[in-house]
Amino acid sequence: MGRILKKVLIGSGLAVAIFLVTIFLFGDKRTVSVTWPSNTNTTVADSVTPKTPTLNLTDALSNNLADTLLRDNPEGPISKNGKTLLNLNDPKTLIQETINQTPDQFSPDTLIPDIKTTDIKVIDPVDSNTVRNYLAGFQAAILDHLKTPIPADTLSDPLLERLIAERGAAISALYTLNVPRDLVGIHEDMITALGTQQNIFAAIKNDDVDPLRALIAIKFEPEVIHNIQAIGDQLTAYLATHNLNG
Repeated sequence: MGRILKKVLIGSGLAVAIFLVTIFLFGDKRTVSVTWPSNTNTTVADSVTPKTPTLNLTDALSNNLADTLLRDNPEGPISKNGKTLLNLNDPKTLIQETINQTPDQFSPDTLIPDIKTTDIKVIDPVDSNTVRNYLAGFQAAILDHLKTPIPADTLSDPLLERLIAERGAAISALYTLNVPRDLVGIHEDMITALGTQQNIFAAIKNDDVDPLRALIAIKFEPEVIHNIQAIGDQLTAYLATHNLNG
């Protein structure tokens, strides 16, 4: 009985459940708002290494659904009018119960890395020369390393590995820069965004092991792109405010 139910859940039933989880977390449209943890003093061993998930979300969801079905159907399926029926509570309630058990693990925030703020080289005073030197280094760190376009359709494992490695190289380059104090927040935000992309690509690459986490990562990627664009807007505004566009 238990094995049969779990095999069923791993099929179309689990696929529907995974879809419902993403609706719970994201809504029908992109509604996630992220505040990057830029002002923390957390130090991690290696910011260019993608996070290792502590929980397989797909297994957690399927096991909880299966256990609930077993609990509510101790005698197994019921035959009625030639049909095989199971006593099943509202799937949304079951999914919410699963999320409530480990809410932090189901949050897309788990894809946002801690960064080594203590390793950022902050300089004073801030003048036009230090800002221009920083911006030249910032641009080189991005353009020299992020060379592979992200396709809109298929992401192969070799491509994902390259995307992860490129972001790691860009992050390492950003850590070598002397950062004017006025631009530390923007600098940290870019490192965080690139590290988040690393974790997203790592989760997608691991989709055969944890498809639910991969789907959460895919849904979260537009928010990261939005934040990277916002960083560009902040830099443009800073340059305009300080008459550094020329």
